[in-house]
Amino acid sequence: MQMNISIDTFNQYTRLKSIGQGSFSVVFHVIKNDTNQSYAMKILSSKFNSIEQIRNNEEICLMSHVGQHPNIVSLHDIIFEPSNGRLSLVMDLMDQNVLQYMQMERKGKLSVQESLIYTYQLLNALSHVHSRGVIHRDIKPENIFINPQKNELKLGDFGSARNLISNKPLTEYVATRWYRPPECLMTSGVYGPPLDVWAVGCILYELLTGVPLFPGKNQIDQLNRIHRLLGSPTPEILEKLCPANQLKDLSFLKFDPPRSEFERRLPGVAKEVIDLLKKLLTYLPSERITAADALNHDAFHCVLQGNKIIKSIVISSEPYIDCVGIPSAMQQEEPLTSRIRDDTGVLQTATRKPKIKIPQIIVPRNQSFAKAQVRRKLITTPPKMAQGGINVPPLARTQILIGHQQQHHPIFKVQPKKPEPSELGPLSKY
Repeated sequence: MQMNISIDTFNQYTRLKSIGQGSFSVVFHVIKNDTNQSYAMKILSSKFNSIEQIRNNEEICLMSHVGQHPNIVSLHDIIFEPSNGRLSLVMDLMDQNVLQYMQMERKGKLSVQESLIYTYQLLNALSHVHSRGVIHRDIKPENIFINPQKNELKLGDFGSARNLISNKPLTEYVATRWYRPPECLMTSGVYGPPLDVWAVGCILYELLTGVPLFPGKNQIDQLNRIHRLLGSPTPEILEKLCPANQLKDLSFLKFDPPRSEFERRLPGVAKEVIDLLKKLLTYLPSERITAADALNHDAFHCVLQGNKIIKSIVISSEPYIDCVGIPSAMQQEEPLTSRIRDDTGVLQTATRKPKIKIPQIIVPRNQSFAKAQVRRKLITTPPKMAQGGINVPPLARTQILIGHQQQHHPIFKVQPKKPEPSELGPLSKY
């Protein structure tokens, strides 16, 4: 894809407020002067000497390769100023990240319905990313951005992403430890797209309960927490996990938890959701469900059919199972229509909206969401709803995307009064 870089167009935007600052950039809420549209502008700390150097930047090249997607933070403009070497990235402005939303807005956990709505969109983003031969490698709540009023989710921060086609050696320390899969913990650089899928399973559990699933204090503790839920891996699993010469010399405790451990931790959650979690959190990457296949899982039938946010949800003619695992009485009298999608991507809806029962998730008292967040550490190394149908936009566009650099503060939406030009002046004076 052609990478379009604007030269000396910095003064086309007016700065409203600084909304984040990190080691590698500072982020502003800006307004484009000619359209009055709000964006997030990330000004990189690194200086660039030429356009060629920008084109060779791995993150920008990678996002250009991925292309545009409704569930990925979009890059709208790349602004280069040759006089001072400054590079600015103009991106989607999002309200907040998932961690902030859970901490401040919802006091920890989300409803089953809301958790599934966001998980579906995250899987939708990863399905597209993986189809382009790219792995994100740092899926965590801080890198997932949402607009709660629209139930809209976008995946950001592609600073750790890697193109598998490049054949470059994969680094051992990827992903934040709490969301790192067994193949990363037990091997030296033996992993692929299933790495991201494991992290989705961890996040779905965290959305449902308000607490991290595997908040390990170190690598061994991380493995022990995984084993407490899934059981210790058998020699057969270890043999399939990776070549013997790639397996780390680790000693860990042996666990044989009951088969109903997921059900015990998530009382009242539908069996379809439990099954999805188990398939996302499978030891062997080769047996772990793919992001694309997960989109068709029965768990997502628990979400309101016809919801605006789930852009490509399938309307099934199978019996509807509500979120407590009981077939709807109304459905038995009034079956859903079959799914029909034309070339424009329009998916016909059911003749009625099924009722949803949302169970309350019981969080064990000894699991404190607030305390867990204190221990959180980073490991360095809508579509318009048409009556009678859902308008499904194409999944791939031809524009450039960009995520957020690792360890950056999140991009979130602020709504201050727009200052007069005399108060802040054009951005060129920054």
